[in-house]
Amino acid sequence: MTSQEQAKEQRRVDSVVHQITARIKDVTTDYAKARAEMKLVQENYSANTSVNYVELDDRIDTSADLQQQRALASRLIENEQIIKGQLDTYKDLGGSPYFGRIDIQDPGESGADRLYIGTASFTNEDQDFLVYDWRAPISSVYYNGTLGDVAYDTPGGQQLTTLKKKRQFLIAKGQIESMFDTNETVGDEMLQHVFGEQNDETMQNIVATIQREQNDIIRDTRSDLLVVQGVAGSGKTSAILQRIAFLLYHSRKELEADQIVLFSPNRLFSHYISDVLPSLGERNMRQVTLAEFLTQRLQGLDVETLFDRYEDEDKVTDVDRETRNFKESADYMHQVADYCQHLTQDHFKFNHIYFDGQIFFNKSEIEGIYNSLPSLQPADRFLRTKNALIKRLKYRIGEEAKSKWVNEEIDQMSDEQYHDLLGSKRLHEFQELDAEVAYIARKIVTKRLRVVYDAIYNNYFLDTYSQYADFMDQIDLPDNVDATAFQSSRDTFLQAIEFHKCPLVDTAPLLYLRDILTGGGQNHAMKHLFVDEMQDYTIAQLQYLHHAFPKANMTFLGDSEQACFVMLNRQRRC
Repeated sequence: MTSQEQAKEQRRVDSVVHQITARIKDVTTDYAKARAEMKLVQENYSANTSVNYVELDDRIDTSADLQQQRALASRLIENEQIIKGQLDTYKDLGGSPYFGRIDIQDPGESGADRLYIGTASFTNEDQDFLVYDWRAPISSVYYNGTLGDVAYDTPGGQQLTTLKKKRQFLIAKGQIESMFDTNETVGDEMLQHVFGEQNDETMQNIVATIQREQNDIIRDTRSDLLVVQGVAGSGKTSAILQRIAFLLYHSRKELEADQIVLFSPNRLFSHYISDVLPSLGERNMRQVTLAEFLTQRLQGLDVETLFDRYEDEDKVTDVDRETRNFKESADYMHQVADYCQHLTQDHFKFNHIYFDGQIFFNKSEIEGIYNSLPSLQPADRFLRTKNALIKRLKYRIGEEAKSKWVNEEIDQMSDEQYHDLLGSKRLHEFQELDAEVAYIARKIVTKRLRVVYDAIYNNYFLDTYSQYADFMDQIDLPDNVDATAFQSSRDTFLQAIEFHKCPLVDTAPLLYLRDILTGGGQNHAMKHLFVDEMQDYTIAQLQYLHHAFPKANMTFLGDSEQACFVMLNRQRRC
């Protein structure tokens, strides 16, 4: 590369940096104005919240004003966040506006177009692109194309072009440190430099070093199940984080960051990658470990961790290991589903619902409700039982509201407490005083019996643990599983439950059984699920994740020795 050519490229870098700096100045001014406007609205909001709420007219006027200010504040917050995002992007581009250049010539054109690729798009005042986002369709030519005729996907279909030149840059603080032309995605010099810039605290932005195979993973929008294999250090995690950034860019009209969840190996790893997506111009997705997920879904139980299992691995016999392998298999999960679908009413296990240490709803009463219902799917029948209990609770609230203690509590209330219970109701809405008092009485009793409602709403009247034990009593064991060893595992499960613990091997089937019977436990809002270190997950756990996030496309990352498999008849790509 001649010094004259590098000087020419440096002049372009200087020009782009100058325009970015000017844009930063303008956006900084806009951001300051947005913050000042937001602060003024907040001050007005605080002043209005101190208005007298006792008089009816004051309450109505203040409520209308506050609703208008809330709507205004919401718009201003959104505007402020948009401007802040633009400012952060321009600041990132200021030191290193781009890392690649491609010269392409479309069919029928007399000359080549020169395009520069960076971590975000940047246009001049005439809306001409000075930098193209690395996730833009045309940018795939930089990663996948070799010199000559190439094709790339666009929203309008596949486009053909001729790649005349591919150039790579190392730009720091606005100065070109290195540049070279290549026919590959990235040269050794680029890799060594970028990897040398990484540190142990957080992963760096390495979109400049994406390889062709990684780019195929990153830009895949067709597969609903994608399995990425590779040994440690092969770049799986980097490619997946860049895939998330690409998906957010590609589907920005219908996909939000909080509709993506990443199951990471541990919290330390989550912290390690926490800065990657922001460096690519996107908000972080949700992150959770398997232990956190299981503990949250089994609240009240101390779930065995993978580390605990490893600690006790030397105590496991070959017979016990066969039992454990069976419990972690797809066959075991299929038998859970089959058990739930063919569950007869005499096998359904219910709990009492308690209030203040006394039985409020007896389990025999709950059984009576369930048995009186027509034959339906388990979840539908359970829901009808649930609704019947809520209806009976409301009746008992109405009866309890007539009690002497309720009237005495109303008499002892201050005006403020009374108005708090009245809530959004207006005094003129009641035709007589007795109706108003009856309304307050029901509010008092409803508040007191909230714990009963919560128990019904959260399905505590289903004895999930006894139900799971009943399932294990009826299991169809394969030939290689010892019946005595399996019975021992059942007893171990029940003993652990007595001490509010749960063996890791039983968590996925237990949750699966509970979800099928109650019709709950599914998150339909998540659109993408990523699992790192899939070799640490059992088939049963992966199958439960598919059940828990039924609308999500799934991407699994694992060691190269981890076999690819077809899961739940979903599309496979290895």
